[in-house]
Amino acid sequence: LAHGVFPSLLSQEGLWAALDELYRVSPKRAELEVSGVDDVGLEPAMAAYALVTRALQMAPLDSEHEKVAVACSVGESLHMKLEIPHAGWIEADWIDVVDRIGAVGGVLNQSSTSGRLLIEADLPCV
Repeated sequence: LAHGVFPSLLSQEGLWAALDELYRVSPKRAELEVSGVDDVGLEPAMAAYALVTRALQMAPLDSEHEKVAVACSVGESLHMKLEIPHAGWIEADWIDVVDRIGAVGGVLNQSSTSGRLLIEADLPCV
């Protein structure tokens, strides 16, 4: 993924199918909520997939009671909200994801509260 390699499921069946598979095989506790039935274009989908993948990578494995929560809604744009248990990450850990989101015309904001990293991203749908 760091070198631009994405699962074929992403291009064949779309973002929602790829995220569902990612959550199914992840050893991290995670919750995905999706509203809106439309899928998004491939480039925004790759950026969104990279964001969720990085969130799962950065979450602590031993977080028994805390999970990575991702909410996605599709309207005029793809809006994503992520909550990740704090694991000692730093902003530099997210630079490539921020760049990928910016490259498709998206915006990412992050903040930290109560031991959790909060990320909101808006990406164009096409």
